[in-house]
Amino acid sequence: MKPPHHSDTPAAHRPAELLSPAGDPQSMQAAIVSGADAVYFGLEDFNARRRAANFSVDNLAETMTLLHDHNVRGYVAMNTLIFPEELPVADGFVRAIADAGADAVIVQDIGLARLIHEMAPQLPLHASTQMTLPSARAIAWAAQCGISRVILPRELSIEQIAAIATAGGVELEVFVHGAMCISYSGQCHASAALGTGSGADARSANRGLCAQPCRLPWRLLVDGKAMDLAGRPHVLSPRDLRAYDLIPRLLAAGVKAFKIEGRLKDANYVAAVTALYRKALDAALAGRAFVADQADVRAQEQSFSRGFTHGYLKGHDPAALVEGRSPKKQGRRCGTVVGDNNGRVRVRVDRGEHLSAGDGVAFDSPGEAEASQQGGRIYAVRLIDREKALVELTFGRGSVDARRVRAGWTVWKTDDPAMEKEIARGFASLAPARRRPLWVEADAAPGRPLIIRLRDVAQPFQAVGPADSQAGKPVPSHGHEAVVTGNAPLEAAVKYPLTIEVLQAQFSRLGNTPYELAGVELRRDSQSVRQVDVMVPVSELNRMRRDAVAILQAAQRQRWGIININALATLRGRAKLCAIDVSPVPGQQHGRDGHATKNSHAGLCVLARTAGQVLAVGQWAAMRKLTPEQVTLYLEAGDEDALSPMLAAAGEAGIRPALVTPQIVAQDDEHLVRAMIKHEPAAVLVRSAGALSLLRELAPQVPLVADSSLNAANELSAAWLLDSGSCRVTASLDLALPQIEAMAAALPPGALEVCVYSRHAMFHSQYCLWSGRIEPAAPGKCRRTCRTHSLALAPATGGLAAGGLNIPGRAMPVVRDAACRSTVYAARASFHRDWAGSLMRCHAGALRAEFLDEDSPEIRRVLDALYSATKADRINDAIRVNE
Repeated sequence: MKPPHHSDTPAAHRPAELLSPAGDPQSMQAAIVSGADAVYFGLEDFNARRRAANFSVDNLAETMTLLHDHNVRGYVAMNTLIFPEELPVADGFVRAIADAGADAVIVQDIGLARLIHEMAPQLPLHASTQMTLPSARAIAWAAQCGISRVILPRELSIEQIAAIATAGGVELEVFVHGAMCISYSGQCHASAALGTGSGADARSANRGLCAQPCRLPWRLLVDGKAMDLAGRPHVLSPRDLRAYDLIPRLLAAGVKAFKIEGRLKDANYVAAVTALYRKALDAALAGRAFVADQADVRAQEQSFSRGFTHGYLKGHDPAALVEGRSPKKQGRRCGTVVGDNNGRVRVRVDRGEHLSAGDGVAFDSPGEAEASQQGGRIYAVRLIDREKALVELTFGRGSVDARRVRAGWTVWKTDDPAMEKEIARGFASLAPARRRPLWVEADAAPGRPLIIRLRDVAQPFQAVGPADSQAGKPVPSHGHEAVVTGNAPLEAAVKYPLTIEVLQAQFSRLGNTPYELAGVELRRDSQSVRQVDVMVPVSELNRMRRDAVAILQAAQRQRWGIININALATLRGRAKLCAIDVSPVPGQQHGRDGHATKNSHAGLCVLARTAGQVLAVGQWAAMRKLTPEQVTLYLEAGDEDALSPMLAAAGEAGIRPALVTPQIVAQDDEHLVRAMIKHEPAAVLVRSAGALSLLRELAPQVPLVADSSLNAANELSAAWLLDSGSCRVTASLDLALPQIEAMAAALPPGALEVCVYSRHAMFHSQYCLWSGRIEPAAPGKCRRTCRTHSLALAPATGGLAAGGLNIPGRAMPVVRDAACRSTVYAARASFHRDWAGSLMRCHAGALRAEFLDEDSPEIRRVLDALYSATKADRINDAIRVNE
């Protein structure tokens, strides 16, 4: 039986893994040489860093061979949403990935996960952080589609991670270094909402084209008035994550893989950061305390830094997460300005730092805006006082205005050419940094050919007792085996017998292979000996070594079998026939079998957020002579206090409302979902996988509608949500009308809900702007400022266009939800009333209007427009939620 592939070793037997980014071949080489256990990289399409150089699907087999030959695993990122028309292309990518022997595929789209698992069930699947799985219950939901590892959201604390790990089932991977997103990954629509184009042409974080609007300067409006931000206008731009000092705690919490962000960064960054974390992880695995070498820290900081934070790993600390002065690389601190002299800047250099001609530096002050910063490349350095570390810096003409640089300002080294050359020199030659132990067994006797067995070991040797191996020698536990036989029977030795020492000398010559000699055993007639009196030419030993190593390396290049070549057609057929749990389903007419009939048509749903809006909807329905049962009303409230008057208003209007779950239901948020059940809602609009699973378990009689935050972008993902207990699925906000039509046509009639009027939820964030800026609070403390002050964001310079974005000058409200998370809503509503006719013809189940702060006249105007668009003579059978 063939030994398992090194990435196929059971999770319980695998060591912790250091995972590095590779945006191009040079970065991949830097990761290999610097000690990564695995790298992750993207292909030409379907990856969340489409602006990186990436790798060719045509050369994927060669890329995987390179990695495996250097004892490094390779994970291919297909971590974007897949649109219906793209499924055949994605199918081709998956076949190439399986054939190339990639160690795993990283996916965001649950439909793609289903496709891969149906096609090649042995190919490991890792759930991207874009899938937004913040709880054990959500992870269990994804695991049903074959997910074996989950990359957790960055917003979780170590304690929350430990609670998830306790549930078991899958490996957990955690980001420990790199850029932080202000929004939950997979829940950010800012680039799409603010950019141009739609569908496949839109700039979208869910499609690998994030425009980073969070890094722009903003005005903060508190109760409608602009707040003085004291030179810190980048209120949504977090510092970078750095957590090498938390690796021991994360290991103890159950984390299996430690991930470095940075596929858009250069090879020097990958090398410097990987080298630092390699040492930190090795120390933690050995149970040693780790004190980072300052040279390694300086190299890491110089490669890229916006300042550093532990993120959310130690809990929510808004002040530490966002400093807000600049979103740019700041490099590392190297000194303080003490004055200027005729256009030259005098600096006191920090201990351990050095400034040289050619270095790039920047000067700034915490009280100054980014625009006032000065910086440039040093032309010359003059030593003034060695003891006091005072130097005088000269710059090229016009690059730095020394008169604007003040004493007391900080000096940052933004570029260090000498250090960069030194880092690059370290990965100039491609040699394995992580070698696999190699166990050699030679079986020799006169008159028989020499037999050599090589075993590589996927983990350190495990000590065994004398009964298992002579004298308690260690034996390999997991890996591959190669057996080669000599060319001729062995002759008795005259002068030079075969010894343990000879074998060690020849088989330690492993050169640039991914192996290192761990041990040698010489046997004669099944007995371990130190010498056999036979003659073996050195050339023959070398040939056998080369042949055996080649066999081992070939064994690593495993291809994953395609079990179902027609997987896509199979799943599409199931999607068309998938059953809808609740009958009658809202917005549908039903036949005897419970399936929607051909005459099903789009009805109307309304989401309200205040009691006044509830009354306005009730009055509109009465005016249109619609009975209360003919309108589905979703209520979304920030807390129980806000929900009570909304429920009262719905009762006054004679409407039994549906409720809305929080967008994120983390491990300790389930009580919020449980509390909904006591209100006996007519239905629940479900925004997270964990809430979907929990509600189906606790309240199987309540109809559930999967919301757009679950990112159903194709019929395969929508069908999985229907199979998971939803009666209807809301189309992803990334889809344009033609894609929604294709998706609706591929599903049972009436299975799709489409939001046609809403203020898009652009950012959904754990970060609290209230406690971060208005009334700063200690970590873990809340002053409930959100209950006394309204908050909104507006561009720093009115309407502006930046990075392909079109940002209106109007304010964008910031709203707190029931889980105390913040959502930034678009300044203007998107209204697709022209979609109504098409959606009715393709038998979508419902059209939805979501209101944020609209008043009664505006609500009536929108609903009248939708009523007209869906044709009044057909809306009398509008959405009815089964009671």
